[in-house]
Amino acid sequence: MANIRNHEKSQEIVPRYLGYAECTWRMEKEHPTQNEAREPLIKRKFFENQRFRSRLQSCLFLALVILLWFLPWNLAFPDFGGLFALLGQHCIQTTDDMSTSVSTSAISNISCILSALLCAVLSLTVMFRWVDEQMHLMSNGLAGHEHDFYPVVSNSKWLGGIIEYSGLNEGLPYWLNGLVPLAYGLDDERLKSQIDDVVDYVLDYQQADGWLGPEISSDRDIWARFPLCLGLMQLVEADPSKSSRLVPALYKFITLMHNMLANNIGYKQFWGRVRYPDMIITLQWLYERYPSNNTATLLETMSLLNQYGLRWADYYTPDEFIFKDLDLIKPPITGNSDVFPHVHAVNAAQGMKAGAVI
Repeated sequence: MANIRNHEKSQEIVPRYLGYAECTWRMEKEHPTQNEAREPLIKRKFFENQRFRSRLQSCLFLALVILLWFLPWNLAFPDFGGLFALLGQHCIQTTDDMSTSVSTSAISNISCILSALLCAVLSLTVMFRWVDEQMHLMSNGLAGHEHDFYPVVSNSKWLGGIIEYSGLNEGLPYWLNGLVPLAYGLDDERLKSQIDDVVDYVLDYQQADGWLGPEISSDRDIWARFPLCLGLMQLVEADPSKSSRLVPALYKFITLMHNMLANNIGYKQFWGRVRYPDMIITLQWLYERYPSNNTATLLETMSLLNQYGLRWADYYTPDEFIFKDLDLIKPPITGNSDVFPHVHAVNAAQGMKAGAVI
């Protein structure tokens, strides 16, 4: 008898936990005519209760985020594409089954929204976790310790040392441009301290005419300044309080670069002519964020960089672009080949970027 009473009691309680929406759907399938009089009451209690729905959605979203953060999804769902396909299929099937009435159609919409929300939260959570893991690996690995042991950084000519891997003096600028987003993305005080030490030294030794770097006047090539300026730009973006020192230093160098380009000097090798889009990014950023009554100089410098730079638009044409496998070209392409500036991997990427920044 106790089991019978418990069974009867559960039959009274369970529908309440299923929710008004689930009850409506079941009654419409089993007794469609009897439910017609009840539908307005159900809709008023569930679908028109905005406060209830908002709280329910907030709780579901929070629970979903917490679940996805702590659950090892790489083990539970190794094929995310398959999971998303199942969710989409469920959404479509639910819509087909419930499209026979106004109330069930509303339930279908909620189901679709929740399915889409699950896809979005899942993909974002996995992405953010992966990026965070990769950044910590970099911070704890070589990238986060080059300042400690790598002579091209720790003993760079930019810092009064004697080591460079080439006459371009680009090692330290590359390091700075990469370390700034890593340090501030992780909020790593150790890496931030390294950046501050390097930037302070570089700016303390900025030459009187605005030149940034260890080169003497007769041996100046502006190329390595491009990644350096990108790193300084990112540093101001990450910490605007540093703009009071970094922005004037950038303008001091840009004024000098403008004068050099106006006299067709500054490109001792082809690297700057090929990769000028990087410098235009910094100039555009200054133009938009810190114009400082220097808009004319910024625009003229952009024009000069483009004027003396490689004509990428002329290369990306059916007549000029090399469609063949580069390894099969005879004689082999070397650093002295005429086409080398175009086919070098980093240069090719700069070429793809050129049209977007001009």
